[in-house]
Amino acid sequence: MNIGFVGFGEVACCFSRGLAAFDDVNIMGFDLNYNSAMQRSQNIKNVEIVKSIPELLNKTRHIIVAVPGTSLEDAFENILKYNIENCLFMDFSTALPNVKIDISSKIYTQNALYVDVAVVGSVPKLLHKTPMLISGNGMSEMCFLFENYGMDLTKCGENAGKASTIKLCRSVFMKGLPALLIETQRVCKKYGVEKEVFSSIYKNLENQSFETFANRLIDGAYKHSVRQKAELKECLEMESLVGMDSFMTTGAIKIFKSLGHENE
Repeated sequence: MNIGFVGFGEVACCFSRGLAAFDDVNIMGFDLNYNSAMQRSQNIKNVEIVKSIPELLNKTRHIIVAVPGTSLEDAFENILKYNIENCLFMDFSTALPNVKIDISSKIYTQNALYVDVAVVGSVPKLLHKTPMLISGNGMSEMCFLFENYGMDLTKCGENAGKASTIKLCRSVFMKGLPALLIETQRVCKKYGVEKEVFSSIYKNLENQSFETFANRLIDGAYKHSVRQKAELKECLEMESLVGMDSFMTTGAIKIFKSLGHENE
């Protein structure tokens, strides 16, 4: 099996390391920074760095696009200059769903397949086995291609953009939670109560599923938004007394205010 990468950064390197364990997998990579890609590919078995998109397309019709989201449209603009008929494009880049939909429509008109891939796990840790959500007209082909290589693929539907929509909505929580924990930790350190506060939080999480815990918090927010908003304003003042920026607390106050309930 021959696999090509457009963009040979961290994601491509990690997936290549995982797939290199299989003797029947050959990997080609194209990157605008050829020298950096050559350095990254060292010590990874069966990887060849090529110098152009035509050279990559000549070696394989199975292409993983793994570039920064800000570079995605430019990358496909370059790719679409060439004959891509019967190619399978697996788009690992994080970008807005409408961008992926637009790209997929251009791919479809040239009789090629496109997969919107949303990576939802730790790539450095799990390599090619990182959980991924996939959507688009090429998702069944992608599953068939990698069925013997241990990839964790979950189909989301035929419409490109759906996998990315799920990922970005999920990221509101997955990226917001560490931000909340960091702000909590900072204010705790200012007041010297980090151990006590986090012990109390951990205790609340014990002996119940996260689903139960989350539903209780959401239900309580809707029922008691006015009271909880008032308490958050006290938190805001407490943080200001020690010179802290209160990004998450300020945001939480706005959320509770948006609920618009006065049934306290």
